[in-house]
Amino acid sequence: MLSMYLITAYVYLALAVAYLGRRTRLGFFRSLMLSLIVTPVLAFLVLFFFFRARRLVREPKPKPSRWHRQEVAK
Repeated sequence: MLSMYLITAYVYLALAVAYLGRRTRLGFFRSLMLSLIVTPVLAFLVLFFFFRARRLVREPKPKPSRWHRQEVAK
């Protein structure tokens, strides 16, 4: 019975590491495979120290000028 809980916890930890690794160069599935092959704790450390997250910050769109709005409205 205890082994079932340990396996479930191991899989959930692996899924959590894969979720954190989804924005790295490895991506979700490679992070999942890495955390299933090695322990999720070691996979988390590999992701944390060796892979930077992709920047998802969007640059703000430039606001159209006042004159542009009038031309579009016509």
